[in-house]
Amino acid sequence: MIFNGRSFFLWFLLLASIGCQRKISSTIATTYAAPVVEITIDPIKIPDDYSNSAYHGLRFGADVFKFYGQRSYEPFWLKNNIRAMQADSMIMIIRSARRYGLLPQRYHFNEIPELMLEPMDRSKMSRLDLLLTDAFLSMANDLKRGRLRKTGATADSLQIALLKDSLQAEDIRKALEAQEPVYQGYTELKNALNKMLDTLSLTDQNLLLYGVTNDSIDSHRKVQRIEINLERWRAEKEQLSDIYTWINVPAFMFYAYENDNMLMASKIIVGAPATPTPLFSSKIDCFTIFPYWYVPRKIAVEEYLPVVSKDTTFITRNNFDVLDRTGKIVLLSSIDWKQYNKSNFPFTFRQREGTENSLGVIKFVFDNPYAVFLHDTNSKRLFRNNVRAYSHGCIRLEKAVEFAHYLIGGGRTKISAEALNKYLGQEKRVTISLTQPVPIHIRYFTCDVRNGELQFYKDIYKKDNALIKTLYSQSVF
Repeated sequence: MIFNGRSFFLWFLLLASIGCQRKISSTIATTYAAPVVEITIDPIKIPDDYSNSAYHGLRFGADVFKFYGQRSYEPFWLKNNIRAMQADSMIMIIRSARRYGLLPQRYHFNEIPELMLEPMDRSKMSRLDLLLTDAFLSMANDLKRGRLRKTGATADSLQIALLKDSLQAEDIRKALEAQEPVYQGYTELKNALNKMLDTLSLTDQNLLLYGVTNDSIDSHRKVQRIEINLERWRAEKEQLSDIYTWINVPAFMFYAYENDNMLMASKIIVGAPATPTPLFSSKIDCFTIFPYWYVPRKIAVEEYLPVVSKDTTFITRNNFDVLDRTGKIVLLSSIDWKQYNKSNFPFTFRQREGTENSLGVIKFVFDNPYAVFLHDTNSKRLFRNNVRAYSHGCIRLEKAVEFAHYLIGGGRTKISAEALNKYLGQEKRVTISLTQPVPIHIRYFTCDVRNGELQFYKDIYKKDNALIKTLYSQSVF
C-alpha cells in the first residue's frame, strides 16, 4: 500500500480536534451565556435524494438512504449541528480498525479527515454523518461475517437495529465488538495481534494503523499473516460443540476438545501439495480395527498398475487382493497385466488387514465426498519430520490407539478399554460404532496461539498469497 502523507497529517489534526471540540463549545457557551440577540441556526439535514453526491461511494448506500428516510433525514451522529460523542468514538474505532485485523481505508479513513477540518460546511457535515453510518454498517458486517463471504450490497437488518440501539447505549465500540466471533482461537489470535502492535516501534505501529503494510519488514508481514487468519475465523460457519476434534493442516496437528479444554494432541501427516487434504466438517461415527484398505482408483491406475505390469510380486509382497467389479477375489495367474491401462482397468486393489497395512491398525470413518479417512500408519518414522505433507489426502494420526480409547469413553460405546485392547491384540478386523458421533473439523490456519505463544506455520498449500491479494487489493476499498 502507498502511504499517503497528507492523510497522516490530517488524522493527526483530527485526533487533536476531537480532544478540543467540546472545550471550544463550552467556552462559546460561557462567553455568550446572555446574548442580546438570540441567533437560531437551522439544523443540518441529510439529503433526501439518493442521487445526491453525498451518497456516492457508500458500500451500503441503499440501506443508509433508507435508514435516514426513517429518521426524516435527521443526522445520526450530530447533535445540535455538532459531532456527538458517539461520532468521535466511531472515528477513533475507524482509526484503530487494524487492531481488529481490518484495514481503516475500508471505512472511509481517507475522506473523513478532510471533512473534519471544515465543521462549518453544512454539506460536508452531512456527508460526514453518512460516512460514519456506512462505516458502522461495513465494520459490523466485516466483524460478523468476514470479508471473504459474498454478502452483496445489502446490510443485515439486525446491524441496522444495532446501529440505532448503539446511539442510545452510548457505546459504539461495545456494539461493534459484539459482532465478533466467539471462538477461543479468534480471541487468542486477536489478542496476539494487539500485543504485537504494542511492542513495535512507534513508526511501524503508526504505519500499520494507518493501513500501510511494507512487505519488506518482517513485523509487517507477521501482522498481515495474523490478519488473514482472523479472516479465516470470521468466515467460519460451524458452531463448535462441547466435544469435537480439530485438525489444523499447516500445523500438522490433531486436537480433541471437551468444553474448550484440550484433552489430547497428536502429530499428523496430511496430503502433499499435489494431493492436498480437503477442508470440511463431518462426524466420526465408527472406527475399524485392522481395516482393509481399498486403494483409490487414481492411486491404483497411476501408481500401482505401472509397477505391477513389470513386477507382479508387488501384489503378494504388499498383501493385496485383486477384486473384480462384483467384489470377488481374482486369481493373479488369470490376469494379463500388460493389456490394461488407466482407461480400461476393471479391478480394485484391496490391502488385507495387518500391521503392514497402509492404514495401520485403526481407521476412523466419517462421511465426506472425498473418500478421506483419519487413520493409523505403518510408517511411524515420518512423524519425526517437522513438515509432514506426504499423503494422498488422508490424515495419518500418530496417536491412533490413544484416540480410539478416547472415543469409546463418555458413554459413546459399550466397549471397555480391556475389550479394545483385546481386539487389538487379536489382530482381528472389528468395526466399533459410536452411539454419539464426534464432530471433526479439518481447517487451514497458518498461525494460531498454542500454550500462550503465537505460532506461525508453513503455508504448504500456498493459500496465504491468494488471500492477501484478495484482502489487500486497493479495489476492495
